[in-house]
Amino acid sequence: MRRLLVDKGGDLARLWRAEDRPGTLRIAEVADLRRFPHWKGLGYGIAYPVRMPGVELAELLLWKVEEAESPEIQAVINSDKQDADLSIQEFLMSVCVVSNERPVRRLDLITYIANRRGGAHLDRRGRSGDPRRRAAHEVLDSLSAGNWQVNQRDAAFAQLVTIGRNVVDSPDVQSMLA
Repeated sequence: MRRLLVDKGGDLARLWRAEDRPGTLRIAEVADLRRFPHWKGLGYGIAYPVRMPGVELAELLLWKVEEAESPEIQAVINSDKQDADLSIQEFLMSVCVVSNERPVRRLDLITYIANRRGGAHLDRRGRSGDPRRRAAHEVLDSLSAGNWQVNQRDAAFAQLVTIGRNVVDSPDVQSMLA
């Protein structure tokens, strides 16, 4: 996933340009947790389809009741706004996990899986480099240590699966497969 979307601009974006396609490659968005005005009281949020008997949610949000009932949060939850396709850069910068009010962007989740959990790459810079990425990796480490799961999957890997689905289901990627 890292090579496909991240490394050196990502293989998908390079293929898009190599085929002289117009504009920029766009990825289908399921949910972006940045749409909330704040994450105060959000203990856990994940932009991943959650399946329960008879119900499928686009995301899972665990708010403190008093914060979830605030008018600004309710306005976002009750909004009829349709998710839009995002440029690949916007997609990677969108927030897919929030834990204890601390966000994790899709880019950071992908690098976390590759560098800390993938076993194929050791990123020494991840421990001393970008403080935002280091903080995101700490959030994901704590979720992993707490054995957080979504649909019987490790929460981080569940989100990685969703990223892959969003990419594959995008009309732009589908057009490259045709």
